[in-house]
Amino acid sequence: MRQEVAIPSTIMTLLNKSGELWVANGHNQHRCIPKGMRIGYAEFVNPTCVNTLSGPLSHEDVTEERASFIDYTLMLAPTLNEEQQTKLSDLLKKFPDAFEESHKDNRRRINVKHKIETGDHSPISQRPYRISPAERRIIHDEVEKMLRKEIIQPSKSPWSSPVVLVKKKDGNWRFCVDYRRLNKITKRDVYPLPRIDDTLDCLSKAQYFSSMDLYTGYWQIEVDESDREKTAFVTSEGLYEFKVMPFGLCNAPATFERAMDNLLRHLKWQMCLCYLDDIVVFSQTFPEHLERLCCVLRCIQEAGLILNPKKCLFGAKEIKILGHLVSGEGIKPDPDKIKAVQDFPTPKNL
Repeated sequence: MRQEVAIPSTIMTLLNKSGELWVANGHNQHRCIPKGMRIGYAEFVNPTCVNTLSGPLSHEDVTEERASFIDYTLMLAPTLNEEQQTKLSDLLKKFPDAFEESHKDNRRRINVKHKIETGDHSPISQRPYRISPAERRIIHDEVEKMLRKEIIQPSKSPWSSPVVLVKKKDGNWRFCVDYRRLNKITKRDVYPLPRIDDTLDCLSKAQYFSSMDLYTGYWQIEVDESDREKTAFVTSEGLYEFKVMPFGLCNAPATFERAMDNLLRHLKWQMCLCYLDDIVVFSQTFPEHLERLCCVLRCIQEAGLILNPKKCLFGAKEIKILGHLVSGEGIKPDPDKIKAVQDFPTPKNL
């Protein structure tokens, strides 16, 4: 096919005269394959001519193969010596599912679902905001991406909220939904977030730290089926609703913190801390750190949650958390947070 779209040679099994093919898009733009377009030629193959595996792969074989695609060394603190790096890397390789990006529904096994309680209030319906052609393309691309990842689905909901694009620090755009009117009629969930001062005090005597960040954490929690229609958002192309918890809902932080507390209930404050999607494992010795990290990673993997390798750091002597630098020497403000105050010009007149 043209336009840098390719289909590799493959063997497939037909079921009810249909089958599935892998299609690779080598371009950074979306490509559309017209309905009815001939994409290749197929012929029947004699099963005796197909070479098969001599036996099923064991769990250990699959785990080792999947772990080989992740460069764990990029997540290790540079202050670790060679022996410590080897031990820590070997530990991380035991939990490849905790780092592998996957958006299939069967990965969401955490036992908390987000509810949106609006009482007997009638549905709120809003029209889409006016946007430029460039913004329309961005919204279209984001919607297509979320549909492929099963984050959203087409909707027939009587509810609808408009989409807004928020510019990020790196110049890219963040897809958001304006849920302000929905939030006004939503019954508040007052589940508490941890106090920042208690969190920092708990870390004050530790010598080793590992910080982990969940990959698009909110999207790893499902919205209750009965409330999905309330998350519906409208674009110039249609109406969609979230299958997972979107950003912007007033009770989303409470739901997320409750989910993480349930997951790490017997470990929190003793060997790890959790503030929304940030998880910190702490210890006084390195062997103890390996044991604690193993417990936390096992909980994360068994729950089907996924970590973002780019935002994970393991075995560090100092970490940034909640606007502070925490190390074995104590706690101090993050220099990036106080830079504006430090650089403030000295007054020259009264």
